[in-house]
Amino acid sequence: MTSQSLLSFLPILATGITALLVLFCASFRCSHGMIAFMSALGLLISLVLTFIDFDQSLMQVNMPILIVDAYGLFMMQLMLIFGIILIIFSYEYWRAQTIAPQEYYILIILSLVGALVMVVSDHLASFFLGLELMTIPLYVLISYFSYKKHSLDAGVKYLILAGASTSLLLFGMAFIYVQTGTMSLIEINDRLNDGLVVGPLFLIGFALVLVGVGFKISAVPFHLWTADVYAGAPLPAAAYLATISKGATMALFLRLWQIVAPSMPKVAWIIAILAALSMIGGNLLAFKEDNLKRLLGYSSIAQFGYILMAILSSGVTAFEAFLFYLSAYGVTILLIFGALMCMESKRHEIFALKDFNSLFKTHRFLGIVLCLGLFSLMGIPFTAIFMGKVLVLMAGVESSQWILIAALLLSSILGLFVYLRIANAIFLSPNLGDLIPVKRTPWATSLLTMLAIATLALGLWPTLATNLMPLPYEQMSQTE
Repeated sequence: MTSQSLLSFLPILATGITALLVLFCASFRCSHGMIAFMSALGLLISLVLTFIDFDQSLMQVNMPILIVDAYGLFMMQLMLIFGIILIIFSYEYWRAQTIAPQEYYILIILSLVGALVMVVSDHLASFFLGLELMTIPLYVLISYFSYKKHSLDAGVKYLILAGASTSLLLFGMAFIYVQTGTMSLIEINDRLNDGLVVGPLFLIGFALVLVGVGFKISAVPFHLWTADVYAGAPLPAAAYLATISKGATMALFLRLWQIVAPSMPKVAWIIAILAALSMIGGNLLAFKEDNLKRLLGYSSIAQFGYILMAILSSGVTAFEAFLFYLSAYGVTILLIFGALMCMESKRHEIFALKDFNSLFKTHRFLGIVLCLGLFSLMGIPFTAIFMGKVLVLMAGVESSQWILIAALLLSSILGLFVYLRIANAIFLSPNLGDLIPVKRTPWATSLLTMLAIATLALGLWPTLATNLMPLPYEQMSQTE
């Protein structure tokens, strides 16, 4: 390994070391605050390491199964930022619970290591290893409230379905290897460019990989687990699923699709159908849902349908749309889940829509930030996801994706009715129950404020984010 390779992979190594240090401290019964502080500090150090020798890191650093290029570096930074935010909100959440949460932080960081491996994977083997390292801790995180039936049910359901999707994914990788003779994404790209005929085995293999990816991002019709798992999981685990887990999977799938797309143009129709069904189906399922956690699960189906549309488009605008929408959705959903974690307590579980009645009057700050997050999910102008949808629409127009554009517009209209129901409860509905107990730390309040500002800033000045994004789009799957 060269010194440049070591510098490029230091963030992954530092994140793994952070997990070991947190495990060591947890074994000595360190306080919850100390464990959370060490976790956040370790991830912050990992984030800083992504900027060391930054100019050099923009050149591709290749290893047999991993590659750090501008795209992989950006995605690592995004995943680490989401991880730090999630750790801070998790402290806010777990300090109000009755069980010790030290193991939770270890599992989150270990899963994050898998996500970082995925976003820099250049080999089907590293893709699988990163996916499993990311997924296995989720089985425990989802069922962390093992004394609650719905939490344990959610964990078991995710375990069974994730195991089935992983089996299909492995079968798909095996078929691709049989057809191409390699599992390296760069070598697969080279052989397809050299005229390798895409045979039935390759098509079957890619279809099975698509099923595995579809499950991880809960695309229709592989979405049946989503609402139950979101409802049963602790709020931090559901937030992790919605941001880091799905984001890392989409990051890897974009690499894979850009390699096989020129040789498999007809397969784009299959992905287009998945995107359209997800955009419309997600909001239709959420239309009459009264459980907010389930509603956010259905919402994520629609949101990742929009991201699939960006993947199917081509050109620089499509690449910007993909990265911007992924970033905007992460900021928005962490703002919403962060507000919910501040409202959660061991005495009161926030599930039903009625729990948010008159929130603006009882807890004005939380009511404002929660509504801002909902307005962003609706696509209200001057919010982050609105600008993300504009970029996706521009990419769709450039690629003549007219059917998907119609699906996006219809889905956005449906989304207005979905999220306005919650906004109506927050602002207008009378409070008929007990007040929600809220005790925020200054850290949580500051972070919610920063996320709210970021949600508006991305909507008003999208160039703040697009200027930081790696370009050009066409070079992602090529070597220097």
